[in-house]
Amino acid sequence: AGDKTFFVDTGREVFCWLTKNDGTAPVEAANVFGKVYWSAANTVSPDDDGGTRTLAGRVWLSEDDGKIAVEPLREV
Repeated sequence: AGDKTFFVDTGREVFCWLTKNDGTAPVEAANVFGKVYWSAANTVSPDDDGGTRTLAGRVWLSEDDGKIAVEPLREV
C-alpha cells in the first residue's frame, strides 16, 4: 500500500529550482519524486488544496536547510 515504482535515467541532466518548504503542509522524505504544488511565492507543498493550487513540479531532494529541489513540470 502506497508503494511506487520509479525509473530514473541516471545519465539525464535535471534542471531544478530551490524553493521553500511550506510550514503548514510540508514536503517530507516520502514526497521525493512526487508532485508538489505552489502554496505561496517560491513555496511548495505536496497538498494541491482540493485542486486549487498550481503544479510546481517533481521533488528531487529535500535539503537540510529546508530548501526543496523541484524539477519544473506541466500537467499533461
